[in-house]
Amino acid sequence: MLKPTQTLPDDYKRVATLDLSKDLRLAIALNLLGIVLFFGCLLFFLWLTAVLRQQVQSAGELTVRLDASNSLLVLVGMVGLIFASIVLHELVHALFFWLFTRQRAVFGFKGLYAFAAAPRWYIPRNQHLVITVAPLLLISLLGIGLIPLVAEKWLPPLLLILISNAAGAIGDIVTLTWLLSKPASAYINDYGDGFHLYLANLTQQV
Repeated sequence: MLKPTQTLPDDYKRVATLDLSKDLRLAIALNLLGIVLFFGCLLFFLWLTAVLRQQVQSAGELTVRLDASNSLLVLVGMVGLIFASIVLHELVHALFFWLFTRQRAVFGFKGLYAFAAAPRWYIPRNQHLVITVAPLLLISLLGIGLIPLVAEKWLPPLLLILISNAAGAIGDIVTLTWLLSKPASAYINDYGDGFHLYLANLTQQV
């Protein structure tokens, strides 16, 4: 089984790169998809809350509660929660980088997005798939588990974190789709802004 390494085997060569920061059209498309995904996640989590909590009679009722106040304090709180969801998302990425490499990840902010990366490591595709999907999967499952348990006053912040985390994972979803189309024998170098892919045989389709 392939393991993360800081030194690639001699027969591995770089054959592809995915860099979302260098493609303006792709960046615009991802931002638009992120907005659509945000509202889609909003509707989904409101519906799920109505299903999981007996005291919430309808998703519409909870929507009113979320939108009932437009005070500056609420706005600042919402921004803070979105920022917290971004930090939590990247910490989960970093945790799985550490689990596979036993070294701390590198954190960074570029424009409107944050990242955790391991630029000195070459990580097998299957392990990088786990790293990529971990924040979306784990935070969503934990949050869904908390929906029927938390006090009602904590539902809006919990839902905002869940929605922001899921919508903010649009880059991870694109990366996951890209990685799934590559051979399991590939190594991935995650340098923060993008990914280099390495294969032993240049004739393989990438």
